[in-house]
Amino acid sequence: MIAAAAPPYPVLLLTTIAVETAIALALMWKHRARLRLDVPLLNCVTHPIATVLLRWGLLSFFPVEILIWLAEAFGYRTVTGLSAGRALLLSGVCNGVTMLIALAWL
Repeated sequence: MIAAAAPPYPVLLLTTIAVETAIALALMWKHRARLRLDVPLLNCVTHPIATVLLRWGLLSFFPVEILIWLAEAFGYRTVTGLSAGRALLLSGVCNGVTMLIALAWL
């Protein structure tokens, strides 16, 4: 079986933003006003970094995912104002789901 090529980068980024925003709004609905903006903006920072790290072979897939999970948790803590535990949980769930999508596309 021949693997299909990964979708173009804009499709990957927009899919990540759509999926993670939907998850964040569902899990942390009390913070939905901030998350509507914060999730896409954080992903616009972290997604290109992850892509460069992976495409240039600087790190492998799972270390990159861990770094992005922690970076986005830091963003949710400092920018959105979530508690550290909620920020780690939200980032972990969002990135866990989009990681599974990415693995399906690899």
